[in-house]
Amino acid sequence: MATTSTLRLTFNNISVINATAFEDLYNLTSLDLAGNKLTLLDSLIFQPLIKLQDLRLQTNKLSFIDTGAFSGLNKLQLLQLSGNPIRNFYEFQLPAVAFMDFLGLSRSYPLKLHGNGNLAKAKKNSVVIKVLLRRLQNPYFYFNDSDANKSFLGNFIHKSNLSYNKLHEKNTLNFSTLDHLVHLAVFVFYVSDLTGNRYRNIESAANFFTLNNYNSVLSLNVSSNALYNIHLDALEPFAKLQSLMLQYNNLQKLDFIRPLSQLIVLSLTSNSIKAINVKDFAKLASLKELYLDHNEIGTLNENYFMNTKLNSLYLQHNQISDVNAVLKGLKNIRIIYLSDNAIETLKNKSFSLYPNLRILDLSNNAVTLSDQEDLGLTFLEELNLAGNEITYLNCSGLPPVLRSLTLANNNIVKFDPNCDRLFYQVTKIDISYTNLIANGIDLQKDFLDKLNLVNDLKLAGNNWPGILEGMAAIINLKLDISDNPVILDTFIRDLYDRVGQFLIGIQLNKCNISTIPTKAFTFDDLRVLSLNDNNLREFDMFDVSGKDVNVLTELSVANNKLKGIKSSLLIRYVYLKKLNISGNQIVGICGANLDIVELFPNIREIDASGNNIEKLKERCFKGLSNLQKLDLRMNLLAYISRESFFGPPQLVETLTNRPYFCCMIPAKIVTCEPSMMSDTLSSCRHLLAHISLQSFVWVVGCLAFFGNIMVMLYNHYTKDTLGKAYILLINNLAVSDFIMSIYLFIIAFANSVYSSQDQYGQRSEDWLENPLCILSCILVTTSSLVSVFLMMIISIDRFIIIIYSNKRKQLSMAATRAIISSTWLASFLFVLIPALYSINQPGHLRLYTYNSMCMPSNYENPSYRLWMITYIVITIIAWIITCSLYIAAFISIRNTHKAARRSVTNENKVLAIRLSIILLTDLICWLPYYVVNNFGFVTSKGVDVITLQFVGIFALPINSALNPFLYTITSTTVFKGLFIHPINKSTSFTNKPQKRGQKRLWRVPSSKVLTVEQVDSHDD
Repeated sequence: MATTSTLRLTFNNISVINATAFEDLYNLTSLDLAGNKLTLLDSLIFQPLIKLQDLRLQTNKLSFIDTGAFSGLNKLQLLQLSGNPIRNFYEFQLPAVAFMDFLGLSRSYPLKLHGNGNLAKAKKNSVVIKVLLRRLQNPYFYFNDSDANKSFLGNFIHKSNLSYNKLHEKNTLNFSTLDHLVHLAVFVFYVSDLTGNRYRNIESAANFFTLNNYNSVLSLNVSSNALYNIHLDALEPFAKLQSLMLQYNNLQKLDFIRPLSQLIVLSLTSNSIKAINVKDFAKLASLKELYLDHNEIGTLNENYFMNTKLNSLYLQHNQISDVNAVLKGLKNIRIIYLSDNAIETLKNKSFSLYPNLRILDLSNNAVTLSDQEDLGLTFLEELNLAGNEITYLNCSGLPPVLRSLTLANNNIVKFDPNCDRLFYQVTKIDISYTNLIANGIDLQKDFLDKLNLVNDLKLAGNNWPGILEGMAAIINLKLDISDNPVILDTFIRDLYDRVGQFLIGIQLNKCNISTIPTKAFTFDDLRVLSLNDNNLREFDMFDVSGKDVNVLTELSVANNKLKGIKSSLLIRYVYLKKLNISGNQIVGICGANLDIVELFPNIREIDASGNNIEKLKERCFKGLSNLQKLDLRMNLLAYISRESFFGPPQLVETLTNRPYFCCMIPAKIVTCEPSMMSDTLSSCRHLLAHISLQSFVWVVGCLAFFGNIMVMLYNHYTKDTLGKAYILLINNLAVSDFIMSIYLFIIAFANSVYSSQDQYGQRSEDWLENPLCILSCILVTTSSLVSVFLMMIISIDRFIIIIYSNKRKQLSMAATRAIISSTWLASFLFVLIPALYSINQPGHLRLYTYNSMCMPSNYENPSYRLWMITYIVITIIAWIITCSLYIAAFISIRNTHKAARRSVTNENKVLAIRLSIILLTDLICWLPYYVVNNFGFVTSKGVDVITLQFVGIFALPINSALNPFLYTITSTTVFKGLFIHPINKSTSFTNKPQKRGQKRLWRVPSSKVLTVEQVDSHDD
């Protein structure tokens, strides 16, 4: 062991390292302990490893690292700590080396850089780190503005990615000690990425960060913020800035770029720019690339860019109508994109002054291209005219050197004879969906027979039967004949006769293919095969190539009915890089039906979205050493763990729709969806993501708990003076609100238990399968349902009393008991049945799916979907009835006063106000729930589980907490009854005695209805 230089102990469930474990490995240069279960590193544990250069500890459970854990590692060049919940980063000391190449701390939440003496000592090491937090996307990473942090940042960072960190102009970073790095010849400081933060209004450079020498900043990325303004002089200190990325903001003015004379690349994609001032670009003499696409730019009538060196200009998705105005002064322009604008005409010689123009995109405009004789496109190589209004194709204005022409999605009626020369010379042409055959064009004679040099041909959607007679032999052809009525076996034979073994790509999408003839695609040089949107039920790789020596690099069989991919012979497709199997019926990608590791060992990208994949076993992708991207969206993914992704060392991107998925993956995966950011209710760390949410749950729970107890106690003491049936309704309403408080207490308790180690995301299934979560689902749903029904019953009771005051038709005590019992029983059973079916089930078979608040939200399962719709419809109907009856009762009261020629008293004004409060508060609490659920019902995206969690924990419980305080305890009579005369059961609720049978105004203390006109009567 003494001679060992490399030791790899990854994914071995190691939880403890003995103090003497490495004492004999003094020649070790590389140690990999990634993917284990280490929780702490003791002092001097690595001290014997005096030659160690590479130490990898990512994806463990390290929360504590001793101060001297890295003592003695004086030659360390790489230290990888990503994916560990490090709590004491500010305490331990980094190795005392003069230069460190890489320090990895990504996904190390809750990483906090506080300052203390130990870190202050560490700064004296003058360690230089090339890349800190590469591709950092950690919402919990933040900087404490302390001297120690300034030192840390100042001595360590060469390149910085600070994206998605909630940074804003009032939370600035301090890089004021960067002089040491600035003066090094080979190091230049880049603050390259502030993407996805919260910058809105930048008044000075200090709003970004404090830096002694802003000239050292060459690249700045502030994309995907909420920027609406950057002050005129804000960026003036960045005199040496070469790249500025401001896409996906709300900027309207560009005057802030005027001082940036050395700017080379400027991106303003997807802002709100409507106009450009010629002064903005007057001093940008070095500008070469400009991105102004996806804005609202209209007329350009000045020579805006004449002082620049622009060679690439992106103006797609604007409102530009005049090409000539755009091009003024662009002598160096090579690439210009003007797609999706309002361009209708191209004048002769429009481009004659721009001899360097090579690529022109005018797609999706209204160009006709029928009258032009010479556009001046002398040296143009690539022209895109797709999606215009070309009917008569006149090629006289097109250059003789044109090699790529796109005409897709036009309605071409005729080719001018002058196009023969063009067809002969082009190497790439796209005439997909141009209605050629429908418009009477002989595709074979007028087009195919005239092709000579083409090697990329697209004929999709022209109703072409695939007849190739007379077509010249073509070598190295890429062919797209999708959405045509071809007969596969006949077409393949004819194609083989024309191109021999030299077909390198073919797309046969939407051709209604149900079976593939044996060895149909055995072209020796076939690299790309696409069979999307057909009716395939089986796919045998043997039909693509029966030889070990094959060069297939891309295979796409999306949107078929495949349950797997097989190979009749043991052949490996070692060159395959991209595999698209989305939209099929595949249930597993690491099993017998699809053994990706065996068939495609060097795969880089897999798109398996839209299948029925339910389980990813541990080390599912082991052996795929080149796998980089994995798309698993729209799959069930019920059974997964972080061990499922152990193996592929280059996997950096995974995409799913599965909540908490990104909490389970190893730290090596830097791009993941859906990201459980701390802006959501639940995060990877906590069931309730913020302390404010945790406090809210406890406060609202206590208010609902004690408030409704007080309501029931008060009604008990005053029951002899009120209608017993009515009091029974109010008490049951208080009980339903009281149950909501129990639900909140359970959620708060679950947060304390399952978030104790800041790893709720990894433990989320433990909570979601817990019986308490099932109970919570039953409680919150029953409480809400009963509350709505009781409101409706109370409104019916009050309406009867008001409208039929002399007919004594109000509810009897027996009828009230029967109705209440039926309401509770029906509601409970309605909720209980689907809840019982959710026990020990994966997310897609649970009523509440992956909702950490345990609220019903399953729209994917047909049975639960029907239940959800029924639940929503029932409650909406109940609310409509309730509102209608309250409005009718109020109108009746007003009419009674008018008939009696009495003015509306203050008591009745209070009635109107409190009646409005009743309706508004309850409906406001329920409306968000209806909106979210209805959106999930009517859209294909389904219900937003995260948003529904917000509604479940905020809106509905607030109603239960506020009811007793708004409508009962705040009543003057109630206040006196509770705190002045709590034992007096004979308290009168009228201002003076009334005669029997005479109408009187009652102030009824309750949690819902306060004031009604009632006949003096007694319940049975």
